[in-house]
Amino acid sequence: MNQAVQDFLATVRPFSGLPRRTLGEAARAAGVRHLPEGEALEPAAEGLVCVLRSGSLELTLAGAVVDLLAPGDCLGFETLLDDPLPAVRAVAQEDASLVSLPAESFRALLAAPGVGAHFARRRDRLRLAFEAASRAAPAGADPFLRLAVRDIPLAPPLFVPPGTPLSEAARRMAEARAPACLVGDVDRPLGIVTERDVLTAAAGGRDLSEPVTGFMSGSLATVRGHEPLFEAFSRMVDRGIRRLVLVDAEGRVLGLVGERDLLSARGENPLSLKREAASAESVEALGRTFARLQRLALRTIAEGIGAENVGRLMGEIHDALLVRAAALVRERLDVLPPLAVAVLGSEGRMEQFLATDQDNCMILADGLDPDQEARCAEFASRLLAALADIGLPPCPGRVMADNPDWRRGLTAWMNDVDEMILAADGPAVLRLSLLADLRHVHGEESHTARLREYLLKRVRQAPVILKYMAREALRFTPPLGFLGNFVTERSGPAKGALDIKRGGVFPVTQGARALALDLGVAATNTQDRLRAVAAAGVFEAEFSAALGQAFSFLQTLRARAQAEAVSQGLPPDNLVHPGRLSSLDRDRLKDCLKLVAEFQSLLHSRYGLRLMS
Repeated sequence: MNQAVQDFLATVRPFSGLPRRTLGEAARAAGVRHLPEGEALEPAAEGLVCVLRSGSLELTLAGAVVDLLAPGDCLGFETLLDDPLPAVRAVAQEDASLVSLPAESFRALLAAPGVGAHFARRRDRLRLAFEAASRAAPAGADPFLRLAVRDIPLAPPLFVPPGTPLSEAARRMAEARAPACLVGDVDRPLGIVTERDVLTAAAGGRDLSEPVTGFMSGSLATVRGHEPLFEAFSRMVDRGIRRLVLVDAEGRVLGLVGERDLLSARGENPLSLKREAASAESVEALGRTFARLQRLALRTIAEGIGAENVGRLMGEIHDALLVRAAALVRERLDVLPPLAVAVLGSEGRMEQFLATDQDNCMILADGLDPDQEARCAEFASRLLAALADIGLPPCPGRVMADNPDWRRGLTAWMNDVDEMILAADGPAVLRLSLLADLRHVHGEESHTARLREYLLKRVRQAPVILKYMAREALRFTPPLGFLGNFVTERSGPAKGALDIKRGGVFPVTQGARALALDLGVAATNTQDRLRAVAAAGVFEAEFSAALGQAFSFLQTLRARAQAEAVSQGLPPDNLVHPGRLSSLDRDRLKDCLKLVAEFQSLLHSRYGLRLMS
């Protein structure tokens, strides 16, 4: 264990610069501890300095969130320096592993060249971040978005045994004033029965003396106490449900979280937007819902909600808008032949924020006659016009279903995949990359599933096309100079800014896409793809975790920059000004871009790209 700790510390600044003997002594004094997701750590209170090995920690100082720690980051040193800071507190955002050094051992290392100066700089950055956080509670800030599930009061869960008659379950719910009950027990819940289930059974003339298991829903969606209310809302929106089961770290049931409970914390919520979209009677009404969604996105970004959650929420409600728009358009058309509408690109990956446009395609049934094809073309044209009226502008590259190149029969699409693989040129790689993000939204889901399955199969059989797709991830270099400084625009409107999508986000999304296709992974979201790549052991586990965290941070900075532009009345873009970031965020951005460069190097090696012209 000591050797493993020593090897790890040798990769972490500033310990990596210590003499081997000094590092070995520190490792012998160190321990390893694990912090389960949601648990807190106060290292100074335990006389420790900790170095994060895996996972992530949210760091707070005097109650203010000042940083999200990634592997290699240290905590607990703040009280041991001259001009100390108050003790920090960390909460594990996921299961974490840490190397812990006794305070006395750490103090002995401070005299080594560069070590004291490194931690003094880190202390100063934390102080600046704390000061910024203390000032960052603007008027109108939305505290709801910061609440966790554990912050709302919940009644104890009501359980009934599996053999209980439905009438008895209804009686118990009425006595407890509970809108639902769980079937089973705390350790093994089998399902859920709600007031609506009872009413539906009674209206349908069912025998209410039958066991409750015949009426329950056996699919239980769970949530943990430390998760944000916003995430609970997002999960309900995603699954189209009104209740989640609150569980502890061991999976034991603690309570039921219903929509009413969340509404008691705040009157406005993403669920209402999805229901608005589903029941809208006109395109104009959908436009009003979309405008409210944009405002919600701005609020969530301003409150620091993670980019992955914001992207998924936007994607889920965009889907609802498209589905309802399609239904409204179809009401004014003759009966259409079977077809599917799927989204592509960032919308397919559920990674859209405020800079959004339409990327979609249509998959038709085979063997349509000219009249049927014409009706499908009219539907596509009217649907995309409706989406534009709602607020989703057309794709500048015409990657849309009203373009015949993106509206084909299923067999024609499969033939197109084969032709692109044979061509293996720039346009083919771009088109295949877009299709790799294919995600079904409307119509015949089997069409979309069959095309995705065919694409995955054919690309895996064509290693050359995988090389070309991986090479695309190397097309743009992270904007860092030789000495590690940011490379920004020197003149023009973007002076002092860097394009975070081109030099940071795109290499990761494209590289993750190539690796997912290589492994036969059907997921389209980049973080889901990275998790699948990590599970497959393609790269070292610590690197995979760090890359996922880096991607999340890059996307968060991108979303913040877009929100700032919109708030100033400017169109959202992908430009980030490093000079406007805190020193802590600037340092972290540099680290993230270095990880992107390392990822590109690993792709270069894995796919033998040095051999390609």
